[in-house]
Amino acid sequence: MTMRIFFLISVLLITTIKTSHAKEFFDSTELASTEIVWLYDGLIIALALVICMMFTTIYIYRLNCRFVKKLNESKQLQTECYLKKEQLRVITDNINVILFLKDLDGRYLYVNHEYEKYFNITNAKIQGKTDYDIFPHDIADKLSRNDQDVIKFKQPIGVEEQVLHANDGLLHDYSVIKIPIFNNCGEIYAICGVATDITERKKNEVALYNAKEHAERILVEQRQIIAMISHDYRAPLAVIDSAAQLLATKIPEESDLNVVLARIRRGVSFLSNTIDNNIVEDRLDCEKLTLHCSPINLNDLGASVTEYANQISSHHIIFKFSPNLPLLNADEKLLNILLLNLLLNSIKYSPVKSKIELHIKQKGENCNFEVIDFGIGIPADELQIIFKKYVRGRLTTTLSGAGLGLSLVLRIAKLHGGDAKMKSIVGHGSHITVKIPFETPCIPADSPV
Repeated sequence: MTMRIFFLISVLLITTIKTSHAKEFFDSTELASTEIVWLYDGLIIALALVICMMFTTIYIYRLNCRFVKKLNESKQLQTECYLKKEQLRVITDNINVILFLKDLDGRYLYVNHEYEKYFNITNAKIQGKTDYDIFPHDIADKLSRNDQDVIKFKQPIGVEEQVLHANDGLLHDYSVIKIPIFNNCGEIYAICGVATDITERKKNEVALYNAKEHAERILVEQRQIIAMISHDYRAPLAVIDSAAQLLATKIPEESDLNVVLARIRRGVSFLSNTIDNNIVEDRLDCEKLTLHCSPINLNDLGASVTEYANQISSHHIIFKFSPNLPLLNADEKLLNILLLNLLLNSIKYSPVKSKIELHIKQKGENCNFEVIDFGIGIPADELQIIFKKYVRGRLTTTLSGAGLGLSLVLRIAKLHGGDAKMKSIVGHGSHITVKIPFETPCIPADSPV
């Protein structure tokens, strides 16, 4: 635009000069020679052409500068695009997944190095080809259907595909995510696929499933063995215990045989309790144990457990309870095992003829069962783990036991919606508290299992 304005101004200037000079010349000279007029006009025209050429040169020069600038910008942009493409290519060629790009007709536009390695085909050879050119017809049909689903629904789709591996000639399982690529107008123009070989994972899943089936068969066999032991051992143990009780009534109280009979009954009790613990533990581990609850008279329950514990031990076990205790809705069989485990644990780790106390109290909406002994106690650093399965305190290693009793106590308490805690001082005894809600959400005792 500026060049055009300069050109117009120059033409006007030359015309003005020509007119004024011609007038002066003809006014001062009486001779009007035709040759001189033409010479004068030629000079004016030549001057005008020179000026026009000058401005044209300047204009062309400026256009050339703009063209060179745009060319340099274009080259720089091309260089940046090339570098970005190379960076992207380096990244895609070094990731440990199969990556490919297809157009809407299923023709491959690009595959990364991992694809080339798995299917033994180069990026240059695969471009423009479809799955039908590479894989068997049935596999290509499935791959094409998945591509069409992506185009139809316009969203990423995750699928599992079986593709023939070129290197070993076997079918491999692949997990593939196919993503639609949109242009600026919001239309799909390509499909990007990211695939991972999951053949080993599939094999491991099958192996894991087989191992699970095998473990479940073993657990069934173990439950059958435990059931057999429970059935076959209970009868002889009951006979031994009954015989010991009968003998105790036939001999004088001051006889030394009473000590032997007490040891026999204590051994029978511990063995019976171990069987019960293992049966309940097996039910807790191998199936979802259903509570069969009924209203329980806590005074009768505490008195019964205390009486039995006094019969099989040489300790002085005292039962203390709060008056007017409400009925506890709980599984009586499991609660009996819980209390017996608490007392037997205190009996095992307390001096002979020492005192053990069982307290049953009401604390708000909960029933608290507390067992207090004056035995060897538990170190403070072991209180957090003492309720774990098969865990025993380091002060009890000289005494027999499996470390199952307290873990079963905690599991039964939690099954009723409660909890268990212990306080202890080494050399002064332990204080265990089990808290169970009075209203446990259980099914009635007469309901089928």
